[in-house]
Amino acid sequence: MPGVIRLTAVPAGHPRRTWDGGAGVALSTDAGGLSIDCFLVASSRASLPELGLAVQLAVANVIRDQIGAAVREVNVFIQNVADPTPAGEPIAHG
Repeated sequence: MPGVIRLTAVPAGHPRRTWDGGAGVALSTDAGGLSIDCFLVASSRASLPELGLAVQLAVANVIRDQIGAAVREVNVFIQNVADPTPAGEPIAHG
C-alpha cells in the first residue's frame, strides 16, 4: 500500500495472536468478529491520519471480501517513520 514502508514486529507480550510469525499483524476473535492490530513503518511523505484510515479500510475490506468474516475493528499502530532511499530501502528515523 502506498505510504507503508514495511510491517514491523508485533511487540512482545501483545495480547492478540500474531499472524505470519508476528510480522506486523495480530488478531483476536469474539462473537462480534475479528479484531486486527497492524504494526507498520510509514513513509515520511505520507499523511499519517490518511494512511491510518486507508490501512483500516483496506484490511477490513480484504477480510470481508476474501475470508467472509465480520470485522469488529482494525487498529493501526505506526511504530516509526522512514524515508525510502533511491534503492527502495528504508532509512529509519527516531
